[in-house]
Amino acid sequence: MTVSSSANPISLDRVFPILAVADLAAAVVYYTDVLGFHEAWRWGDPPARVGVARDRVELQLVQAGTPGAPVGDAVVYCHVRGVDALYAECTTRGADICMPLADRGFGLRDFRVRDLDGNILGFGEPITLTRSSSKSEDTMTRRDGENLSEMLNQHGGALRVATAADIPAIFAVRTSVRENHLDLDGLAERGVTPASVAGMLDEAQARTWVVEERGEVVAFSVANAQAGTVFALFVHPKAEGRGYGPALLRAAEEWLFAAGWEVIWLNTGQEPHLRAHRVYRTAGWELVGPADHGDVRYEKRRAT
Repeated sequence: MTVSSSANPISLDRVFPILAVADLAAAVVYYTDVLGFHEAWRWGDPPARVGVARDRVELQLVQAGTPGAPVGDAVVYCHVRGVDALYAECTTRGADICMPLADRGFGLRDFRVRDLDGNILGFGEPITLTRSSSKSEDTMTRRDGENLSEMLNQHGGALRVATAADIPAIFAVRTSVRENHLDLDGLAERGVTPASVAGMLDEAQARTWVVEERGEVVAFSVANAQAGTVFALFVHPKAEGRGYGPALLRAAEEWLFAAGWEVIWLNTGQEPHLRAHRVYRTAGWELVGPADHGDVRYEKRRAT
């Protein structure tokens, strides 16, 4: 996660995993001829370290036993585009596939290969979700500001910042949803109680929004500026398909980016059929991998 200040901006750029290998020359051949990397650089005479790269991923191969070489096997996971084609390429070239290509429950389609020294490389791509062709779903996920405003007004919806008086209605919405459902006991196990929500409403680093429809709260979202996350976003089943989810998501995004975050994140259920995945992806969020409680994590970068 990256937060910036005008005086001293900080940005984490790239990661270069270091893998120990028993035979550096043989490892370079495997990575270039079998896995499709190219040799980017080498250090030492004879070489003790060699960098291999493919697109934006770079790995450093180090002769085992040299100063600074890691001890033991490593696991590296790469997010890719075109995972099926990459899998076909690796199998054709004779890669040691230790986990075949398949859709995983955490929302990625991936496979794993083992190199000559037991290091594991995973390659994954977000599972392509089938988009609904219905008019209501297409309308629900539009991102144009005027359309969102029109959808809110069409159903009498009004978006505002929540107050303590909204807490009972917020819990009524949260326990009504069919997807990512939790009852009051399940919420309490995760530390979400009326008291914790009341405390959050009083925090300067947190913000909660609700959508009212004819005086009744039917949707809400919560963002935390200290962590840079959209903590919650839920719509009552009777109010689905009216644009309230995208509107609440946009409010949270704009508030978090205004707080100085370059990348914001959220967690949601891992099941690929969940409506939330379509809303987040349409809004420009990227699935990055598994999270706690069997969820998956999405991230979104500030537009440049």
